[in-house]
Amino acid sequence: MSTLPKTQQDPTRSSTFLWFAVALAATCVRSDLRGVTSLVRALGLMEHCYGRLLGMFHSTAVRRDDLPALWSRLVLSLFKTFLFCVNTTTGFAREYPVPGAGK
Repeated sequence: MSTLPKTQQDPTRSSTFLWFAVALAATCVRSDLRGVTSLVRALGLMEHCYGRLLGMFHSTAVRRDDLPALWSRLVLSLFKTFLFCVNTTTGFAREYPVPGAGK
């Protein structure tokens, strides 16, 4: 996948990135909001994964203040063909007609 960073040079960063990807996937499918434990349960991970995930959240490799801007930039670049802009508001375009929209 071309959106993934090249992390082969530094195994520590590679490991942190992969745990970050696991946390992101678990966040998308979890059914409760009970912290890191809910992430472990959501993906059916083994018990020892709890400490690794918790460590990822406390790692200096993950800059939490930068995440919203980085995530927005990634989404806007990956889905730019589906976006439209009105004034300063960006939204997703529908690929199907909306009933009554032409009236």
